[in-house]
Amino acid sequence: MIREELLELIDRAADEVWTELDLSGKELTELPAEIGKLTQLETLILGKVEKWQWAEGKSIPTVTTNQLTVLPQALEALENLKTLRLSGNPLRVIPEVILGLRQLEYLNLTSVGLLEIPDSIAQLTNLTQLRLHSNQISTIPDSIAQLTNLTQLRLHSNQISTIPESIAQLTNLTTLDLSSNQISTIPESIAQLTNLTELYLHSNQISTIPESIAQLTNLTELYLSSNQITAIPDSIAQLTNLTQLRLHINQISIIPESIAQLTNLTELSLRSNQITAIPDSIAQLTNLTELSLRSNQITAIPDSIAQLTNLTQLRLNSNQISVIPESIAQLTNLTELYLNSNQITAIPDSIAQLTNLTELSLRSNQITAIPDSIAQLTNLMMLDLEKNQVTQIPKAVSQLAHLEKLDLRSNPISIPPDILAPKEGEKLPDARPILDYYFRIQDPTAATQLYEAKILIVGEGGAGKTSLARKLLDSDYSLPPETQDTSTQGIDILRWEFTGRNQQVYKVNLWDFGGQEIYHQTHQFFLTERSLYLLVADSRKEDTDHYFWLQIIRLLSDDSPVLLIQNEKLDRTCNLNLRELRAEFANLKPPLSTNLADNRGLSAIQTAIQHSLEDLLPDGIPFPTPWLNVRYSLENDGRNYIDCADYEATCRYHGILKREEMFDLSRFLHSLGICLHFQKDPILRYRLILKPNWGTAAVYKILDNPTVKQQLGQFSDADLNDIWQAQQYADMRSELLQLMKAFKVCYEIPRREGHYIAPHLLSPDSPYYDWDTSQNLLLRYRYKGFMPKGILTRFIVEMHKLIENVSDPDQALVWKTGVVLVQDRARAEVTERYHNREIRIRLSGSHQRDFLVALHYEFQKIHDTYERLEYDTLIPCNCTHCKTQLQPFPFPRDRLQRCIEQGRPTIECHESGENVNVRRLLDDTIDSDIDRKFYGKDGELDKMEALGRGYIGDRFNIHIHNTNQQGDHKPVTENTNNLQGANIGNFANEVKDNARQQANQHIHQAPSHNLAQAAQDIQDLLNHLDQTYDRTTPIGQAMISAKAIESIEKNPTLKARIINALKEGGTTALEEAIDHPAVKPVIALVKGFIEAE
Repeated sequence: MIREELLELIDRAADEVWTELDLSGKELTELPAEIGKLTQLETLILGKVEKWQWAEGKSIPTVTTNQLTVLPQALEALENLKTLRLSGNPLRVIPEVILGLRQLEYLNLTSVGLLEIPDSIAQLTNLTQLRLHSNQISTIPDSIAQLTNLTQLRLHSNQISTIPESIAQLTNLTTLDLSSNQISTIPESIAQLTNLTELYLHSNQISTIPESIAQLTNLTELYLSSNQITAIPDSIAQLTNLTQLRLHINQISIIPESIAQLTNLTELSLRSNQITAIPDSIAQLTNLTELSLRSNQITAIPDSIAQLTNLTQLRLNSNQISVIPESIAQLTNLTELYLNSNQITAIPDSIAQLTNLTELSLRSNQITAIPDSIAQLTNLMMLDLEKNQVTQIPKAVSQLAHLEKLDLRSNPISIPPDILAPKEGEKLPDARPILDYYFRIQDPTAATQLYEAKILIVGEGGAGKTSLARKLLDSDYSLPPETQDTSTQGIDILRWEFTGRNQQVYKVNLWDFGGQEIYHQTHQFFLTERSLYLLVADSRKEDTDHYFWLQIIRLLSDDSPVLLIQNEKLDRTCNLNLRELRAEFANLKPPLSTNLADNRGLSAIQTAIQHSLEDLLPDGIPFPTPWLNVRYSLENDGRNYIDCADYEATCRYHGILKREEMFDLSRFLHSLGICLHFQKDPILRYRLILKPNWGTAAVYKILDNPTVKQQLGQFSDADLNDIWQAQQYADMRSELLQLMKAFKVCYEIPRREGHYIAPHLLSPDSPYYDWDTSQNLLLRYRYKGFMPKGILTRFIVEMHKLIENVSDPDQALVWKTGVVLVQDRARAEVTERYHNREIRIRLSGSHQRDFLVALHYEFQKIHDTYERLEYDTLIPCNCTHCKTQLQPFPFPRDRLQRCIEQGRPTIECHESGENVNVRRLLDDTIDSDIDRKFYGKDGELDKMEALGRGYIGDRFNIHIHNTNQQGDHKPVTENTNNLQGANIGNFANEVKDNARQQANQHIHQAPSHNLAQAAQDIQDLLNHLDQTYDRTTPIGQAMISAKAIESIEKNPTLKARIINALKEGGTTALEEAIDHPAVKPVIALVKGFIEAE
């Protein structure tokens, strides 16, 4: 906002006697003296935590602020000011003018760089709320004791080591938050704060709970998690008003009998301790609704637990429990039961009485059977039995009408892995496709035992892969001359059949992969489990990178067997360090040699291949006969692609009538690489590419094109039309371009429609650019042993909209091994050091940490596509020495987290020898204290499943702001729904009821054009977010809602269209037009926009 606009706004505010003024996010570097005119102001906002961002499953506060370093003396004229919010401004100190505002009741100086609290703070005697969290304060001055009207004091995420005795004089305090500091002792004087209802001391270095805490009898919430506490004192029994007690991530070994007196407890968290037994006295906590004891050493569930009849969530995962007792059946209000990672061998029939269960997790046990009684769990939505010994699915499971998620991976059951776990990346697979498939193949007349395998031939370009493939089909095949370039462009697929020793005919698909580095990025779409790999090497080359290919196969194919074929051209042999390779790669079989020119060794290779495939598929794979017929029909179709309508007609011809089954089949065929059908892509979903090699060859006609290479990866629609001018591409140019985007090999240049960049063809030389090296935030990924190629280029494609100068290719700060990104006032440089196996990130500017979390989240998504990728996330040291260095000493994040688990508060810097606070290291980068509330030492979400249960930090706030005073100059209004600890489902029901009351009259009307368009817009937006989050879980729905709301708020046109649709058709009509479980909070927010108007 320019100065003239600001002055005009101030004049208007004075004329219209505004009482609230929000100037946050206006890029102000100074506040004019004219602000002193607004003597009627009661609230002034110059910086605020506006919303919470979600990344990597974590909540991160987003501060909307300015760049104010000083405040004008004219502020002292605001004699009616009661609320002042300055979050995020780089003030460094509390300005003297603030200390003169004696009438202030609320002061928020979150994240402004404070090093100390001045004694003069004592002048603000009317303060009731003081928020100074997320600064660098090391001491609480005694003068704070004079703020006797304080009811809330929040100093979390600082560097405070001591709670002063003087704090005891703040006798009106109801909330005290000193979490995420360096406090080692709770003083006895805290007992004088008898009005406290909320005490937050988690994430400190406290080893003892003092007896005096028992005098805080009004406490309802006590958080002492992530400390070094070894025992719970008996005196805690006097805190009879406690409803929430969190002591997780400590070193507690015994739950005392005295805890039984806390009869008002509704939530008890003792996870990640050293507890060996659950005492019978716990049965007296009859109001408990949530009990978490996971990650302990508990060996048995006592029968007395049956008395906790109000329990809705019970988490006992990661213990040593071997039996689920019959008594658990009495917990009839349970909705979530987690017993994964124990030693359980059987599911008792009594579990059937838990008819309110929605989630049952028994992953990683030794269960061999699913009882028929499970059919009585009529509300069950999620059943997780991954990593057990289950061989059959009883018919009873198909009777669970609400079952949405079913995980049976890593069980000895006759269902292909591609059905058990689709590649879309969902954490838990959908239940219906699994059950439908399983019960289809139970009828021998409706299923065919298929002996079909996939051979993937990989290796460097020119090694002889294509020649080997041709020789396997026809030993008389004539090899082309050495001088002739016969390299495979992308992927070639050949068919081969042989009769096995079991007299079954094996059908083999030979996939010949192009070896050039440019092709590696698409290979991962087709490298699959249940395949045999042939790694072909030219023995004349001493530098063949066997290690690279073996690592890629291990990362992407779950240790499928590998035959190493030495192609001894001109009979030249090559010595291999086979012992070393086989020591690291157990799936590597003894190597075989051949000279394809005279077929020497070819017969032995064929025999070895056949025997390996028979071992891989001894009994074949059951396949529904209609599916098989459709598959053969598609494979025999001469076309390269077909419309979905043609595909559906083929399915109906072969007896598949339900569209959901049709898409189950196309998803399965896609996962096998038999065809390509990107069902969630807005362009590609309407067509099936029947010949993946045709599609990939089309992609590489662009990437291999000399002109595109000469232009360093730049190409345009005109180039595409020229390169894809053949008739076979005429109707598919848009789809093939989208396929390139799906493969993450290119992006469209923003604001230059029809122009594209393939980042792996960019110049390897970085452009010149300035960089501010002061106060940088750093992060590195160091890959252990092996770094897959293409990680950075995929990242660049994902984040291309944030590239600095992205719209001007000549000025854009992006090159083959690096990129500079910009978001708000933060700048990030991301570079790849491939030979060091590192990716380095450094950030400058403001809001660095928020930006870093977003970048880290994108890298996590890429890393997760490699199942066994090993790497360290390196956190920079922040000791006094390292703070001055461009390359501070790096700590592996896992090592820091182990320190937290072991109760070690500090770690030594190997450069300076200083002891550094572990939590501060994590807090300064990608692990905030809020993050840690949701995670235990095993990295799993805590009992509330974070946002999915309505939680963000301690509260889930939905802020609806009418900020027209900046444009239309109307006073601000703010509606805030504080759902502290609320269940997101209750919120949804509340929204639903309100919507019905408002819009019943619209239910039976035909949707207007606005309504239909808005419904389609929202549906498309929600469907797009489905690709990232799981719509079937509460956390997934809440994250989708949050992201959708964020997108709508940023798009004024879409927002206006939805508001108009609501006015015309009402919330119910709009909800009914959209098929998505996360729609209601989105519509509720837009309804709030209307009310705000």
